Amino acid sequence: MSGGRISGCDGGAATTVRDLESFWRALFAERILPMPAVERLIAPQSDVPAEERRYGLGFWLAAEGPAVALEGMDAGVSARTVYDPSTEVGFSVLSNTSSGAWPLVGLLDERLSTRRTD
Repeated sequence: MSGGRISGCDGGAATTVRDLESFWRALFAERILPMPAVERLIAPQSDVPAEERRYGLGFWLAAEGPAVALEGMDAGVSARTVYDPSTEVGFSVLSNTSSGAWPLVGLLDERLSTRRTD
């Protein structure tokens, strides 16, 4: 890796759990975008019934309710970060393996009902 670069050309990013917590709080406190823009980003654009969630403009959304999420994986990394602006509760799971985040994400989703509202 030359020049201290730690992410790839495909949009990969380097972050920490603390960074993600700061991101969510700043996004919903209008320190990144004005609230009308945030509301457009998190407005449901499509339903994904098989996964019990919806999709906005770049954000996964809970099947019902205000929880929003970002997730992804690539060779050697996986991550999911979720935030519910109504309760200010969220979680972030980062892993240095392609499938490492998903077992904990599944447990947290179930316990915190961030994907479902049953």
